Amino acid sequence: MNWTIIIIETIVLILAFTAMILIPLIKNPVWWIADYPKDIQEEYFKTHEKIPSEFFSTTVLLKKGFALLVAIALLLCVLRLAGAYDFRSAFLIGYGIWLVIDWYDCFFLDWVLFANLKKVRLPGTEHMDEAYHQKKYHFVQSCWGMLIGVIPCLIGAAIFAWLFCGVSSLNDLKSEYVTMNDSISIHYKTYGDGDKTICFVHGFGCDLNTWEKQFECLRNDDNLRLLFLDLPGYGASSKPHVDYTIDFFAQAVNKVLDKNKVDAVTLVGHSLGTPVCRHTLMNYHKGNLVDVDGVYCFYDGTETPEYIEAVQQFGHAFDGPDCKEVITGFVMSLAGPDTPQEITDYAMSVMPKTPQYVASCTMRNLVERQWWPDTPFEGRAMVICTQNSGLDPDNRQKMERLYPNLDYTELTTCGHFIHMEQAERFNEKLKQFVL
Repeated sequence: MNWTIIIIETIVLILAFTAMILIPLIKNPVWWIADYPKDIQEEYFKTHEKIPSEFFSTTVLLKKGFALLVAIALLLCVLRLAGAYDFRSAFLIGYGIWLVIDWYDCFFLDWVLFANLKKVRLPGTEHMDEAYHQKKYHFVQSCWGMLIGVIPCLIGAAIFAWLFCGVSSLNDLKSEYVTMNDSISIHYKTYGDGDKTICFVHGFGCDLNTWEKQFECLRNDDNLRLLFLDLPGYGASSKPHVDYTIDFFAQAVNKVLDKNKVDAVTLVGHSLGTPVCRHTLMNYHKGNLVDVDGVYCFYDGTETPEYIEAVQQFGHAFDGPDCKEVITGFVMSLAGPDTPQEITDYAMSVMPKTPQYVASCTMRNLVERQWWPDTPFEGRAMVICTQNSGLDPDNRQKMERLYPNLDYTELTTCGHFIHMEQAERFNEKLKQFVL
């Protein structure tokens, strides 16, 4: 939701509502006679022909019905511009604006203008100062207005959801494919046609569905184009018996970007996706990097033999026939103390299904020295990581050396899937970084 747009829309609607009320009221006060207090109506009808003024009279219902249709039509436009993304957000925006206008009508138009503007007094009632200044009547009417407003806002939200919210999840998006190396199909999905492109790259064992909460948050931003892909060997992409190197994955990302004619891009990488994105940006494509608890191996000449041995052991941990059990244990280590069970359930539903040859080859290549140059990345970078993943005490300093133009956030107890576990916080930082 775009609060700036919502505030602007509310002001514009208040001005339009004021004009709709005051113009006919000043020209012919009888037009709105049904909204006058009953004692004023009775005094007017003593000297003038009685006209229908009861709420359920045909004339009043036609006027109110027309106003209701106009309100619903305007509401649909307002919701679209304000960035409503489902029935709930559409109703909350619509009803929130309704309440503001309702209170403005009561506390300003009725209590101030109606009470003191002589031009709106019905002929023969000009002397009824006390009746025109009564506040209780207008307050009660305002309360009824708050209740009645629920109906058009519900109708408007339902119509909005029906017209504009057919795509509510990544599963609703059409699957597309691009071929690399003549026979390898890379599965991806795209949404939006904004001038800023964000491409999301998942981590080891996962697929593009890991970014569901980012899609839900960003899908209604007209400035953005979103790309989600399955790396080769994962998700719905091909799983050939090839060498799964960082460069191989980066070529796949670049192939998707080229297929969609993407120029500058923000690459968002989680875990394994981070070195893939970094390699893509340093070798194939221009843009900026968002690192979500990314994997790093540091070969800067200061590494100890123990460090080298530990890295190599990790890289070969997935080589044996018990690979699925190793991945299962690996998944359990990724959760933080407050990680919701559904996040672990997601990881457990996809990661252990990784083919053994894909998992083994990916991890063996991941720790190879050639993929970890200490060359600084000159673009903008945002790193959000968690101490739960075993960060070194000097992790910030290491990141600053790799990324001179750095936005760094270090969490404490959050699990590895930061973009899922703290989605609202991450999404807000991502929007600020991109927009």
